[in-house]
Amino acid sequence: MARSPQTSKSPGRRRAPTEVADDCTISPAVPHAALPELLFRRDRDEELRIREYVEWQAHDETVTHCEKVATEAVLGRKMDAWDVYTDKARWWVITEPTNLYRQDLFPSLDYTISFHAGVMARMMSQREAGVPAAERRLLAAAWRRWEQAAEALDHSDEAEEFQAVGMRCRECLIALTKAFASTAVTPPGTEAPRGADFRSGRSLSQTP
Repeated sequence: MARSPQTSKSPGRRRAPTEVADDCTISPAVPHAALPELLFRRDRDEELRIREYVEWQAHDETVTHCEKVATEAVLGRKMDAWDVYTDKARWWVITEPTNLYRQDLFPSLDYTISFHAGVMARMMSQREAGVPAAERRLLAAAWRRWEQAAEALDHSDEAEEFQAVGMRCRECLIALTKAFASTAVTPPGTEAPRGADFRSGRSLSQTP
């Protein structure tokens, strides 16, 4: 019995993809210098302060764009986060107090805010008078009471403790007035202050 001849199927040839004419094009990125004019919400005065601050700190750079991107309340303070472009780098600027961080070193904004809050909290806990020691010696008694009041404030958490801080501040004012009442401090021809008389010639110890 003769076999019927087998038919072999050759694999089909793939068709070349058909090119479709398309007029759609991807536009180039908007230049940073043009972005400020495209913002919907923009506080020009606040933006100007940030621009001046960055160019003051990074004195060899020019700001091309800055935009507020976040606001958080941390430790009772409102902190604004700005995304700032310059002609040489990109920065985070966080307020308040204001500081800037290069984004290549601080790529995460959330981490940068946490870092900023921690640094500022430690800085604010250091109560430095910012006055030369020679000048502080002229008002040694008042400075000592001021430092005691500041230290007591750091450790206060009850109403009575805060009231005690107020009393220490009053003692500081009295010591300051006594120091200015001396002839060595009061200018010639000027009436010397009187004891606890803080306002309009009336002593705080007197009954209004």
